[in-house]
Amino acid sequence: MKILVSTLLFFSSFSGFSQILPDTGMMKALGPVGYRDTRVAFKQFQLSSIDGNGFTDDSLKNKVTFINFWFEACAPCIAEFEALNDLYRKYSSHENFRFLSFTFETPEAARLTVEKYQLAFPVICVDKAAIYDLLFQLGFPTSMVTDRAGVISFVKCGGPNEADHARLQVDTLFSREIERQLYSR
Repeated sequence: MKILVSTLLFFSSFSGFSQILPDTGMMKALGPVGYRDTRVAFKQFQLSSIDGNGFTDDSLKNKVTFINFWFEACAPCIAEFEALNDLYRKYSSHENFRFLSFTFETPEAARLTVEKYQLAFPVICVDKAAIYDLLFQLGFPTSMVTDRAGVISFVKCGGPNEADHARLQVDTLFSREIERQLYSR
């Protein structure tokens, strides 16, 4: 751990590197099993999907929400698309579930990605500064599950480049947390 902290401090002295250091409160999200029960509310937002549907942080209330952050040049992001589509299809009919995905791609580029990978879930485009704020300065892909109060109950940053390994992560980490939140009452 001392080596990691020393390395981060060393590299943070370089211009611009401090811009990508994650929020220290969310550093556990970088671990292999993610970070559970953060006690941190998802950030405020008011945005529209590329389909024109409006979403706000208030639209997360009373819903268990899966939130994913991606961009097309990110190999682990692409690797999990098929598994995320299946996750969306599995829970989308549940009245207390919501799925949102955020990208810094332009709406035109996002539409092409949606078509190319046949993404079924809502895609919201935001600029880079806003997306890094929403994902607590973590990297890509980052996925979160919020509880019915809009508090992040689980967050995981990073993932494998292979689709089968990405599916395993989605099934073992994200699906389990969604189930825990949906059926814990």
